[in-house]
Amino acid sequence: MIALLIAILAAPPLLQSPRDARVTVTVVDQTGAVVPNATVTVTAVEPALAAKLEPLKTNDKGVVQINDLAPGRYNIQAEFPVFETRLLKDLRFKSGDNKHVAVLAIQGLQDSVTVSRDAREAASDRRSTFATAMTREQIEALSEDPDEMAQQLQDIAGGNATIRIDSFEGGRLPPKSAIKAIHITRDAFAAENHYAGGLFIDIITQPGIGPLRTNLNFRLRDGSLSGRPHALPYAPAAQPKGPERTEQYNGGIGGTIIKQKASFSVNVSSNVSFDTPYFNYTLADGTSNLGLGPRRPRDNVYVYGLFDYAITRDQTLRVNVSHDRSKSKNLGIGNFDMLERGFHSEDHGTSIRVQEAGPLGRRFFINSRANLYLAKSDSASVFEAPTVSVIGAFTAGGQQRTGGTNSNTVNLQSDLDYVRGINSVRAGASLDGGSFNSDDSQNYLGTYTFVSRDAYLSGTPRSYTRRIGDPHIAYNNLQAGMYLQDDVRVRKNLTLSPGIRYEAQTHLSDYNNFGPRFGVTYSPGKAGTTTLRASAGIFYDWLSTSTYEQTLRVDGFRQREININNPSYPDPGTALGLLTAATNRYLFADDLHTQRNTRVSGGVDRALNKMVRLNASYAYTLGTNLMRGFNLNPPLPGGGRPDPEFANVIEVIGDAESRAHTLNIGASINFNVTPSGPAAGGPVMISTGGGGVMIMNGAPPPPPPPPGGAAARNPANARWNWRRMQIFTNLGLGHQLNNTDGAFSTPANGRIADDWGPANFDIRRRFNLAWSSSQLRNLSANINFNASSAPPYTIRTGFDTNGDLIFNDRPGDVGRNSVRASGQWNMNGFFTYSRTFGKPVQLPGGINFRSDGGALAASQGAASTQGRYRLSFNAQIQNITNHGNLGGYIGTLTSPYFGQPQVILGVRRIDFGVGLSF
Repeated sequence: MIALLIAILAAPPLLQSPRDARVTVTVVDQTGAVVPNATVTVTAVEPALAAKLEPLKTNDKGVVQINDLAPGRYNIQAEFPVFETRLLKDLRFKSGDNKHVAVLAIQGLQDSVTVSRDAREAASDRRSTFATAMTREQIEALSEDPDEMAQQLQDIAGGNATIRIDSFEGGRLPPKSAIKAIHITRDAFAAENHYAGGLFIDIITQPGIGPLRTNLNFRLRDGSLSGRPHALPYAPAAQPKGPERTEQYNGGIGGTIIKQKASFSVNVSSNVSFDTPYFNYTLADGTSNLGLGPRRPRDNVYVYGLFDYAITRDQTLRVNVSHDRSKSKNLGIGNFDMLERGFHSEDHGTSIRVQEAGPLGRRFFINSRANLYLAKSDSASVFEAPTVSVIGAFTAGGQQRTGGTNSNTVNLQSDLDYVRGINSVRAGASLDGGSFNSDDSQNYLGTYTFVSRDAYLSGTPRSYTRRIGDPHIAYNNLQAGMYLQDDVRVRKNLTLSPGIRYEAQTHLSDYNNFGPRFGVTYSPGKAGTTTLRASAGIFYDWLSTSTYEQTLRVDGFRQREININNPSYPDPGTALGLLTAATNRYLFADDLHTQRNTRVSGGVDRALNKMVRLNASYAYTLGTNLMRGFNLNPPLPGGGRPDPEFANVIEVIGDAESRAHTLNIGASINFNVTPSGPAAGGPVMISTGGGGVMIMNGAPPPPPPPPGGAAARNPANARWNWRRMQIFTNLGLGHQLNNTDGAFSTPANGRIADDWGPANFDIRRRFNLAWSSSQLRNLSANINFNASSAPPYTIRTGFDTNGDLIFNDRPGDVGRNSVRASGQWNMNGFFTYSRTFGKPVQLPGGINFRSDGGALAASQGAASTQGRYRLSFNAQIQNITNHGNLGGYIGTLTSPYFGQPQVILGVRRIDFGVGLSF
C-alpha cells in the first residue's frame, strides 16, 4: 500500500494542464516588413501559469518562437529602438500552434518604417541604393517661393526629374516649413514607376509634432541690390537696370492635437512682386529699342493645410488641402514684343489630397491615396488689334488672348505590399480622370508675318493666319495603370526584381501596352559597401491633353485656321473670302499607338569610407511610336491641293523615334558621420511611400559633455566644428537624338529621315556641386554651383520654299538642331544665422535627417531643451558672381540678329529674410 502511494506521488500529475502550447510571434513595421532583433517578452496573465518569461530576440525573419507553454491567457510585448512599444493584451493560447503579429509604429506620427537586416541586405535593396538625401541644412537653404524651389531641385537632381509629394505626382510644392525630407532617387526602374527617366524627387511632408508651435517669416528683394545687366554682344551698351521688388509673408501654426493620435499644420503665404521686362527690337527704319517696358506686377496667395490622424494604432489618415491664387499683369511684353502685346492672367487652383496607410492582417500593408484638383485660368489682352510679326525684328499689335480653361481632375492610387519569406511583392493600380471645359481663344483677329524689314516696308507679308469659329470645347480624359512587382531576396546580397505594368488611355485605340521590367541588385563582399545594378524595361508615355485638345479645337469645322499665302496688306480680303478660304485641320491617325520607351541601365554604388560615397549609372533609352505630324494635303507640283477645301491637314502619326545615352556620376562627402551598427540598435529604413527609402540609424544620443573645458575635449560642443559639413556633386553626360519636335511638327522637306538630329533638350553635359556647412555655431552656409553645356537650335531660311505654308524650311545642306547656343553656369548661396532665447521649453526629439550612403539617413533625436523663441536672419543670393548667361538665339537667316542671342539670363538678386518661431 505504501509502495503504491509512493508510485502515485512520483508519477506526473494527470490533472495538471499539459504544456503543449507553442506561440510564434512575428514583429513587423507599419509597412509589413519584418523587424529582426526586436525584443519580445511573453508574460502570463493567470496566476496559475508561469510568471514572466525571459525576453527573446527575433531572428532575421522577424520571428521568435516559444515552446512548452501551458494553455491560458498571456500578454505579448514587442520592443525595438525608436519604435513605440507594442503590447498585445490578454491573448488566449490554445494547445498546439498559436500565431500572432506585433506591428511597431515609429515614435510620433511618422511615415511607415521597415528595418534592414545587415549591411549586405541594405546594399542589395533596390529602394535604398542609387539615391541621395538632402540634409536639413540643404532643405533650409531652398527658396521660400515654391516655383523657385522646384527649379532649384531640378538643378540639383540634374534636370527632367519627376517630383512626388507624399507619393502624389504633380501639384505645387508645399511650404518649406512643412517639408520633412527630400530624397532624390536615380535608376528607378521598377514596375511601380510610370516614367522612363528613372529620376525622381520625393518630398515628404509632416505636420507639427509636439506642443503648438508658430512660425512667421518675411522675405524682401529690392532691385537696388540686384546686379546690373550685361551688354549683348552686338549692343553698344548694357540695357538699363530695371526696378523690381518682392515682398513675401509666411505664417504657420502646427502641433499635436491629441497625443500620439492627431496633429496638424496650417501655412499661409502672400507674395507681392513686380519686375521690369527689357525691350530688344528693331523697327522698320532700323531704330533699335533696348529700353525698359512697364512693370509686370504679380500677386499670389497660397494656403496649405496638413492633418494626420491615427485611425487605429496601425492605420494613419493624412489629409492635405491647399489653395493657390495668382494674378499677373503686363505679360507678353519684352524682347521683340512691343508694349501693345501685353495681357493679364488670373489662375486659381484647389487641391484636396487624402492618404490612408497601414497593415492589413499579418503580412499585408496598404497605401491608398486620392487627389482632387480644381483649376481655373483666365486671360485677357490689354489691346485688341491684329498682330504684325517681322521675323527677327519686332512683333506689334495685340496679343489676341481671351477666355480660359476650367479643369477638374481626380487621381486614385493604391499599393498593396505583401512580404513572405524571400518575396516582397507590391501590387498597385492608378486611375487618372479629368473633365476639361475651355473657351480659350487666340489669334482671332489674325496675324501678318513678314520675312524681313524690307518686306514689311514694301507691304508684302509672306502669310496671313487667323482662327475663326467657336473656340468652346469640352471633353473628358481617362488613363489607368496597374502593376505587379516582386523583389526576390535570392541571397542576402542578391535581389532579383521582376515586374510588369499595364497602361491604357482614352482617345487611343491601343490596348496592348504591357511593360515588363526586370532588375538585379547585387552587393559583392561581406561589408555591403558596393552595390551593382542592371535593369531593363518598357515604359509608355501618356497622350497629353493639350495634344488631344488641339484636334478638337481646330478640326476644320468647329474652328477654322485660315492660312493665306502672300495676302494683301493691311486688308487680307472680305469676310466672305475668309469664310471660304482653305483652312488647316488637325487629326489623329486611326492606328495611333501609345509612345513607348525601351530602357536598359547599369550602375555601381560604392562607399569608400564612412564619409565618402561614389555612384555611377548608365542608361540607354530607345523611343518608338513617337508622335509627329504628317501633311495629308501637301501642295501639288502644278499648284493647288489634293483636297481644295482644306489647306494643310496635319495627321498625328507615330513613326518617329529617339535614342538617348545618359551617364550620371555622383559623389557625396559627409563629414558629420554618426556611429552605427549593433551597438546603436541597427539601421532602420523608412519607406517614403513613393518608391524611395530612407535609412534611419538608431544610434543613441551622444553622451553629455564632460564638465569644464567641454568645448576643448568634445569637438561637437565647440563653437567651430569641422565635422558639420557636407559636399555633394553630380556630373551628367548625355546624347539625345530624335526626328520629331512634337505631335504636330512636320519634316522640313517632307522626309522624316532628314530630320534626324539632336533633340531640342539635348544638353550634353550637366554639373552640380552643393556645399553645406554649419561649422560655426548658429550660422549655416550653403553654396550651390550648376553648369550645363549649350542647347541646340535650328537654322531656318525664313522662306516657304516648298509652298506648304509651314515656315520650317532649312538650307539644303543644314540639318535640324545643327548649331549650338551658349553654355550656362550659375552660383547661388544661402546663409542663415539663428539664436534661441526666452524661457526654456521641452521639445520632442523627432527625427534628425542626414545623408548616408546615397540614401536618406536619420537618427531618433532625444528630447531637448531650448529657449521658447527662435529668431533667424537669412540671405539668399542668386547668381553670386552676376554672371550673364546668353539665351534666345535667333536661327532665321533673314533676321538681322541671325546667330545672335536676344536675352541675358540671370542677374544677381539678393533676398533678405527674417523668421520667428515660438
